[in-house]
Amino acid sequence: MLIVGNKRVHIAVKNIVVKCLLQEIDGKALLLMTRNDVLTGMSFKLGPALKIYAHVQRLQTRGIRLFH
Repeated sequence: MLIVGNKRVHIAVKNIVVKCLLQEIDGKALLLMTRNDVLTGMSFKLGPALKIYAHVQRLQTRGIRLFH
């Protein structure tokens, strides 16, 4: 565990955030990501990549509901 401010953050989450920052992925870019982008473009292992993509899909679905 890593402590950021007053919150504990798992090291794996830190690695995801670092990769997103290095590739300049912001909120808008995240909503445009495809499964292929997450699985191959970010060089995560398969398990974490699938979990990340599931979260991306959830955000994409919520975004569509918010704007329509």
